[in-house]
Amino acid sequence: MLLAVVALVITGYSQPGIGAGPKTIKIPYMGAITGPFAAVGLPMANSVQLAVELAKQKLAQKGIDLQYMPADDQMDAAQTPQVARNVVQEPNVLAAVGPMFGIDVNPAGPIFTQAGVAMLTPGASAAILSTHGWTMFRMIPNDDTQGTVGANYIIKVLKLPKVAVIDDSTQYGHGVALVVVDKLKASGVAVTNMESIASTPGDYSATISKILTSGAAGVFMGGSITTQYTLMRQLRDKGFKGAYVAPDGALNPDFPEKSGPGSEGAIITCQCAPVPAYGGPASGPLAEYVTAYTAKYHQEPQAYSPEAFDAANLIISGLLAGKLDRPSMLAYIKTIKFKGVANAYSFQSNGELNGTNMNIYKVQNGKILWLGTSDNLIR
Repeated sequence: MLLAVVALVITGYSQPGIGAGPKTIKIPYMGAITGPFAAVGLPMANSVQLAVELAKQKLAQKGIDLQYMPADDQMDAAQTPQVARNVVQEPNVLAAVGPMFGIDVNPAGPIFTQAGVAMLTPGASAAILSTHGWTMFRMIPNDDTQGTVGANYIIKVLKLPKVAVIDDSTQYGHGVALVVVDKLKASGVAVTNMESIASTPGDYSATISKILTSGAAGVFMGGSITTQYTLMRQLRDKGFKGAYVAPDGALNPDFPEKSGPGSEGAIITCQCAPVPAYGGPASGPLAEYVTAYTAKYHQEPQAYSPEAFDAANLIISGLLAGKLDRPSMLAYIKTIKFKGVANAYSFQSNGELNGTNMNIYKVQNGKILWLGTSDNLIR
């Protein structure tokens, strides 16, 4: 069944047929399709492919041969520059979905910008990314927002008097942790520890010993999934009983299992839409997208997959509005107001998404479940 949001995209314009023959346009997904981050990246790629297939027939009636272009960088900064060059050197690419996270946005940003190609990133959240003047548009709120929401949950909902703030030494993890520290201190919460640990999982005994002796009632951990579940498991094994709060790096189906039973009650914030696997809506456009995705790929999408789907449909709406070169597509995206399955999208002049609402999740009975939005949960 054609999704309602796709129907709105492809029926919302009456642009006449374009040119005498089909004009080929390719929408790339650039991110991890294979490799260690494929569990998150491949569902994003699948979502872009799904959006292309759903719109392909209608675009053919407009004289456009729409094609999906995979651009696998394995979220490896060493591979990213060449993959980015391959994308922008393809003349039929007007805009791209991706790169997926900051690790590959950083090396790709100058290449896309020099070529005048818009990047619609589904998951890159480091606030600093929007300060470079790149042609990047963020489909989610940034980590300044995420850090603020995490801190406010600690302050207003958990009401913890003392908190240890740890990060994994990455731009993402350290950036969100710094925001949390600032917000906690401003509200009178004692930050007992502020420490950056190795991003490669290992023995964190020294850090955990400091947390245990500090009297911290909770830990905020800024970092990605492998560091998250490694620290969580070691904390519980060494007897830490306090609260655990993490950003979206922990929002992964593996987190409860690999963290162990001690992950019960952990709080996770995320800019990403709540898919049904995490207890999200069972009806409406987001649920319809999940149904279509599951029917095609025989598994449910993951975090940031709906945002990738929306990014592709945003580009498609530009094509149907007659934006058939890079400058006009870029100008269109800068001023767009677009309603997708995950969110409503419009952008600030630096490519930041307008809006600050976030989703909050909790590990319950060994599963990650959506609690609701920050606007509703934090008062």
